[in-house]
Amino acid sequence: PLEQWSSQKPLEQQTIFQLEENVATSRLSSVNIKNALTSVLSSPQIDPTDSVLQVEEFSDVGDGFVVVAFWSTGRIILVWDGRKHIDINLSTDAGNDDLADKFKDSILQQLTTVSVRLRDTQPRGIGRVVSYLKDMKTITSPIWA
Repeated sequence: PLEQWSSQKPLEQQTIFQLEENVATSRLSSVNIKNALTSVLSSPQIDPTDSVLQVEEFSDVGDGFVVVAFWSTGRIILVWDGRKHIDINLSTDAGNDDLADKFKDSILQQLTTVSVRLRDTQPRGIGRVVSYLKDMKTITSPIWA
């Protein structure tokens, strides 16, 4: 176990959000979701000015669409089912812990009829990563070693 713990190299943090509209009559549309995402991604707190943002949209999948965006320090995949459900997969650099919160707060300000139904965060990297970078930095050797 100590060899595996020592071999971990967290490189990214992945956060999955599931958003659901919480009104009886849906107000979501492809236009307002795309506008919200564009606005959030272009904000300085999400996308620094030195970053290159690339966005691709795929609208030929079911009733909704998929948007994929890449920038120098992260990527996002947004899937809308065409009704009341939005899945967001956000990947950022491992040391950028607060970006997911900033993103969530910003998207909820733009899409006022949705709320977060699920949030799941996990580290990504090499060496069978199970620990977050912030935890690896603060502990030189695990207490169980």
